[in-house]
Amino acid sequence: MRRLAWFTAFVALIAAGCGDRPPGSPTIDRGIAGGVSNESGAGLAGVVLDLTGASTASTTSSSSGAYAFGGLVDGDYTVTPSLAGYAFSPVRVDLRVSGGDASASTFTGRGVWYAIASGTTHALRGVWGSGASDVWAVGDSGTILHWDGKTWSSVPNPLSGTDQIWDVWGSAASDVWAVSASGAILHWDGSTWSNVPSGTTEQLLAVWGEDATHVWAVGTSGTILRWNGSAWSSVPSGTTSLLSSVWGSQTSDVWAVGAGGIILRWNGSVWSSVPSSTTNALQNVWGSAASTVWAVGDAGTILRWNGSAWSGVTSGTPEDLRSLWGSEVGGSGLWAVGRNGTILRWSGSAWSSVAGDTTNHLLAVRGSQASGVWAVGYQGTILRRSDVP
Repeated sequence: MRRLAWFTAFVALIAAGCGDRPPGSPTIDRGIAGGVSNESGAGLAGVVLDLTGASTASTTSSSSGAYAFGGLVDGDYTVTPSLAGYAFSPVRVDLRVSGGDASASTFTGRGVWYAIASGTTHALRGVWGSGASDVWAVGDSGTILHWDGKTWSSVPNPLSGTDQIWDVWGSAASDVWAVSASGAILHWDGSTWSNVPSGTTEQLLAVWGEDATHVWAVGTSGTILRWNGSAWSSVPSGTTSLLSSVWGSQTSDVWAVGAGGIILRWNGSVWSSVPSSTTNALQNVWGSAASTVWAVGDAGTILRWNGSAWSGVTSGTPEDLRSLWGSEVGGSGLWAVGRNGTILRWSGSAWSSVAGDTTNHLLAVRGSQASGVWAVGYQGTILRRSDVP
C-alpha cells in the first residue's frame, strides 16, 4: 500500500511536469519518486528531500511518507533527506535519469536525541508537557520555561530568583503544578503562575498526580503533601528520610522513593515501608501499571516491581541515574537519564546506552506521544527525541 501511494504521487507530479515542448528542447518529463519511513515501517511525514544535480529542487514527504520530483532532464542526481531529530539510512542516494524515470529511492529515519536552545544556563530539574506545543521546564534561580512548539521562553512567576524549582507536573494545559526548595508550591491556571499555600518550609523535590483532585508532593524530612482539589495538607509518611520522587498507578496505589533506598507505598489509607533490595539513594520512580513499576538511583541502580517484590536490574552503567519515563508497558519506550549525559533505553529485556547530544548531567526525562521525549539538566540543557516508540 505504501509503495502504491508513492507511485500515485509520482504519476501525479510527473504528469504535472509534462506538456508541449518546442522541437529540439531537452527532455523534461523524467521523474524520481520514493518514500520515507520510520524504523517500524510507517510513513514518515514532513521530511525535507533535497534534489541536486542536473536540476535542483526540494519537496516534503506526505503523510504516507511519499515524495516525488517531476519535470526533470536526463542526468545525474542526488536525493538527500533531512528532519530534525532523525538520522537517515542511507544518508543520500545517487542515481541517474536516462531515457526514463528513475527507480524509487527509499529512506529509513531513525530517531536521535538532539539539543534545543533553552535560553538559560541555569540547571533545569523538571520537565512536563500536555502536548506538542505546551511543554514546561523548571529549575534553579526560579527558572520556568515554556515551549510553544517552536521556541523556549521564560515565564514570570512569584518565586525569588534564588529559589530552586525541582519538579513540574500537570493534569491539563490549564492545571500545572511546580514545587520548590523553599517549600513553595506554584499553580498555573492557563494564564499565570500563582503561589498556593503548602503549609511547609521543607524542600519539596517532586510532584505527581492522578488527576486534578489527587496530587502528591514529597520532599525532605519525610514530607508528603496531598492536594484534594481545594487545599494542600500533610500526610504522615512514617519516615524522616528524604523523599525524592512520587508516582502512582491509581488513587489507592502510590509509590515514593528516596534516600538510603527507601520505598514507601500508599494503599489509600496509610503509607508503609516496602523492602527495596538496595541502600543506594533512589532518585525517581515511574510505572506503566500496578505490576510494572521502576525506580532508578545512584551508582546505576535500577529496580523493578513485578507486582509482588522489588528486584535489581542490570543497568550497565556506574553513573548516578536521576530520572526515568516510558511510553510502553514492556517495550522499548522506556528511558533513564543521569550524570555526564547518560541516556539508557530499555529494549524489553535489557538496558543499553544511547548516544545523546551532551555530557552535562541530565536531571529529568518525560514525554508523550504528542510532544516527543524531553530530557533536561545542567547548564540549561534541553534534549528532545521526536519519535516515541
